[in-house]
Amino acid sequence: MTGVQVKGGNRTAVLSWTASPDVILVEIVRSGKSVYRGSGKTFTDAGLRNGVRYRYTVNAYDEAHNAATQTVAVTPTAPLVAPAAGATVRAPVRLAWVPVDKATHYNVQVWRRGKIFSAWPKGTSLRLPGSWTYGGRRYQLTPGRYHWYVWPGYGPRAGKKYGRLLGSSSFVVKAPRR
Repeated sequence: MTGVQVKGGNRTAVLSWTASPDVILVEIVRSGKSVYRGSGKTFTDAGLRNGVRYRYTVNAYDEAHNAATQTVAVTPTAPLVAPAAGATVRAPVRLAWVPVDKATHYNVQVWRRGKIFSAWPKGTSLRLPGSWTYGGRRYQLTPGRYHWYVWPGYGPRAGKKYGRLLGSSSFVVKAPRR
């Protein structure tokens, strides 16, 4: 067996491998417990905790029960990575998320008792301005809880073609020091 790879996602880990023709069984062990037994070439481990490092041992057996073993590790991450969910922050706030394949831009919205901010950055992060105008009203970050959402956009922004919600999270703005 060669080329064991693992890719972390949102509460998931996807393992893939290349097995030689004489392999009849592949077993994957995580934390001393078998999580997969079969003859496939991939396995998705779901229901994991984001931010926790997981170690997998992949064993490939031939008919004589000889084993080839490889170990890999991964840390699943939420699609919205900064600030961490529920984090207490001080203004200014930088929002960051994982990239989506083929996305040309993103729609980022911030809510507090209704939508108060919307922007369409091309990259995977955005620093909220010190103050802004949305819907004819002036806003700035004041102490309290905020929720934010990100959708991937495809093609020209004017085309209004968006994918499924990438994720949502929240942060708490702390009062400035005096």
